[in-house]
Amino acid sequence: MKVNYLNYKQDLFQEAIDNKEPVVYVFDNNHNRLRAREYYERPFLKQESIFLTVAELKEKLFPADRLVLKEEKLAVIFYELLTEEEKRKLKIDSYFDAIELAAEFFNFYAELNEYNIGKLEGLRDWQQQKYNILQGIRERYLARMEELNYTDRTLAFNFNNLCLDYLNGYRKVVFVNIVNFTPKEKELLERLELAGMKVELYLQLAPQDFDEGNLSLKSVSLPADPGTAIRLYHTGDDLLQLINLIIRCGQDCTILDADYDNSNYHRLLSPDKIIIDKEISFSETKIFRFLNNLYRLYVNTGQREHYLILPVNDLLEACYLREFRDYYSLTGYNLRALQELARSGYVYFSPELTRDHRGPALSGFEPVMEDIKQINGMRTLKEFCSFLEGVNLRKLNDYWLVDNVSQYFDALLELSSIEEMGIVSSWNRYFDDTARGLFRMILNYLRYKKVKPVKNGEGEGVRLDSLLTACHDKRERVIILNASRGVIPSEREGGFLLTEKQRLALGLRTYSDRRLEEKYYFFRHLFSSKEGIVFSLKNLEGNVTSSSFVDELKIEYGLEISEMEVRAVHYPAVISRIFSPEHLSTAYRPAPDSIRADNLVIEREDFSEGVFTLGYYKYNTLKDCYYRFYLEHIADLEEERLLIKKELDPMVIGNFVHEIFTELINRTGVSLQVDRSLVEEVVEERFNSYDLRIDDYYKRYYRDVLLKKIKESVLYFFGLMRKRVKEGIKSVRVEWQPENGPDSVFFRHQMVDLYLNGRIDLIIDTGERKYIVDFKTGGSSTDQLDFYSLLLNPDLVKDYRIEKGIYSVMEERYIPGRPGTEFDFAAELSGNIEGLFSSGEYRAEYRSRCKRCIFLDICRVVMG
Repeated sequence: MKVNYLNYKQDLFQEAIDNKEPVVYVFDNNHNRLRAREYYERPFLKQESIFLTVAELKEKLFPADRLVLKEEKLAVIFYELLTEEEKRKLKIDSYFDAIELAAEFFNFYAELNEYNIGKLEGLRDWQQQKYNILQGIRERYLARMEELNYTDRTLAFNFNNLCLDYLNGYRKVVFVNIVNFTPKEKELLERLELAGMKVELYLQLAPQDFDEGNLSLKSVSLPADPGTAIRLYHTGDDLLQLINLIIRCGQDCTILDADYDNSNYHRLLSPDKIIIDKEISFSETKIFRFLNNLYRLYVNTGQREHYLILPVNDLLEACYLREFRDYYSLTGYNLRALQELARSGYVYFSPELTRDHRGPALSGFEPVMEDIKQINGMRTLKEFCSFLEGVNLRKLNDYWLVDNVSQYFDALLELSSIEEMGIVSSWNRYFDDTARGLFRMILNYLRYKKVKPVKNGEGEGVRLDSLLTACHDKRERVIILNASRGVIPSEREGGFLLTEKQRLALGLRTYSDRRLEEKYYFFRHLFSSKEGIVFSLKNLEGNVTSSSFVDELKIEYGLEISEMEVRAVHYPAVISRIFSPEHLSTAYRPAPDSIRADNLVIEREDFSEGVFTLGYYKYNTLKDCYYRFYLEHIADLEEERLLIKKELDPMVIGNFVHEIFTELINRTGVSLQVDRSLVEEVVEERFNSYDLRIDDYYKRYYRDVLLKKIKESVLYFFGLMRKRVKEGIKSVRVEWQPENGPDSVFFRHQMVDLYLNGRIDLIIDTGERKYIVDFKTGGSSTDQLDFYSLLLNPDLVKDYRIEKGIYSVMEERYIPGRPGTEFDFAAELSGNIEGLFSSGEYRAEYRSRCKRCIFLDICRVVMG
């Protein structure tokens, strides 16, 4: 076996690629394979060279005579083989708990196979116990695979399966810059030589750094003179690093990111300037976001006797996702109807709601309910995949991605084959809720798929690649990002079963080996370029420091940290330049006259047809803040995203209690005579009618505690009123509202006639006086009684006899109002209304409670 050593300044691919004879070239990754092909000149009508990765070479030389199981199928068969005792010992409660362990299990035995390690010995007690479990699973796995006539990549990589037919016609195999081989890979090279093949290695490193006996990297020597102009920079945060990168990069430059897998620069940088050919997780596609939303909806779906119910909060959250609205053709009209349902206290949505007066607006959600109903009936993976194949992808296609649709259908095809392969006995062994489990299983599988963005031509921009997988080119200029401790070298991870010391004794790959390989890639990219720039994040407060590789550069070559052109003090200038008006489209550029302070002037157009009705709660807002009064009651602004709590909303409790009193008073009339059986009947009827407004989690508590309290309080109230009202009752009115006519205007202004309005819970008329009762389940104010008195006596007649009171339902307490206070309240009310119009604007004044106001962000804009 011949080993060719190259120095860092030589062009690796130019030296390794031979255009004179057909050769099998093998590389450590696909980036190097593709780049090397560019150096190859295809011969005319002659046998061509082959370019493969190590993994591809193994597949070609160790062909399986059985079906090879991969990915999700391995996790499924792993869980299928577990006994109840093993699940208990391994702390596995569900199939999803087993997925990570399954991956570790198969990787562990694949590694033992690569390093020709049989049975492990000398383990500690806890290790031996776990190893015994794993060995038991492994034995059953091998027996099951034999029974089903299947195999996997680890089992296939067996020299009993070695077949060199693929190499017929080739005499030479060249391994290009692969610095570490496993013992089994080393044996493969030896067998190739025994078969008469010429095997060569091309390595871009010093001879003393490579162990030719074990075919592995043993050190990384730094040349006395690197021949590279190196500059080092520290930056406090990622944005500063990015800004200085943009300043520094130009033509003949390659950017290598040490934290490539975790960074999201492809979302920030223009592909016209910097090309990032990075695969994207399928979880970022419209298809996945839509399905994930549908899954979340289904997970919280409830069951009634004849229909399903959806939590309104979850349905609202789903509707805030554009993909979900587009797919079901939901409009603002539908969304507003759902928000109004939420404001009315509904916590569940059911098909029944589409059949009442809200039907037209809520009927848009019927297709959602239909899909949820279909999902609820799924019992097999094949059924589920068939349903998902019918999803209208024209509404969910990301046209900026190349293969999202094909990856989606490939995944469904792979998953649907699981049941056909006979490896699952029953999904009931995997999931308590079959439909929910299968849906989650499908999403888990899709999540790990990768998709590629569409390339808009090759472009002239600078390329940004991963430091660890970038091709081993010779470069004019390289910029390395994120050369920080914990990123490169990567952090030490806890091993599966074995300690680092045990791995070293067995000859397995250790953290030190991985660190050495990362060190080689770091210095190889740097030293094979004429100029190198290294950025490190250094933030002592965040415990972020530069990489030990950077520290080694500083010590070895006496380098200093250079000062960056753009630092934290320049942030204001950078941001102002990005968002300056000359850089904004005219469509988004503010008009000069709108930049001045915006005072909300009171205008006639604020009041429809010159009429405005003022209720008690509107008045409280006006008294508290003119600005909020405008936003809430003139502009009719509402919260965009509603948060529905599981607990019963105080407003809903109030409505519930009011309906009980209304029903009982309507039944008793002027007698106000009730008995316990009637109260219990009405309360139970009302409670059942609130089924969609009460969260199932609290339903039993409300029935056992709240209803009992309300029943007793209702009985107490009727007994109390029969004692308080000593005269004969002529009439009883509930939920009474005044009729607004020309003679009932409370306040006249040139812009508007203002009427008072409200709904009085209970009016008892004896002829001599009127009794006003306001039922409360929460806080109360006697001001509201005064407001209601004005509704009955708008002309403020002095001898109009009103007795008013609040009945606190939860406290079983009657709170009488003071007689005559409505006259002072009327003066205060008129004064506050006059104050609004005399100010001429909806002015905002800061108070401490403003911090809790839902309109705070809008208010800040106006207050400047």
